[in-house]
Amino acid sequence: MWYPRAQAGRYCTGTVGFCGSTPHDSVARKTGSDRAGWRAIVLLRLVPGLRIATVVGCGIFGVPFRLFLPALALGGFGYLVVYTLLGYFVGPEILAIPTQLHG
Repeated sequence: MWYPRAQAGRYCTGTVGFCGSTPHDSVARKTGSDRAGWRAIVLLRLVPGLRIATVVGCGIFGVPFRLFLPALALGGFGYLVVYTLLGYFVGPEILAIPTQLHG
């Protein structure tokens, strides 16, 4: 999913430009994404509605694969841990609510 978006993103943002930005803006944006982009990918992968949009956006905006893949794996692992622990600790209380309503 990342690769086709990366190819389309290069065409759309490289040829036409991104919101009228100059090449200098593009270089500044890329160096900024190299420094903090992995954190954004990890955090966005934790939000259920943004998990797939993160992958598509990274492909379109040309996030390097060497930065994308480790952040994707870390975000997926974080998602697994957070929601498993949430279910473990909060799940029994949530399941008790319908029995209290009907009983």
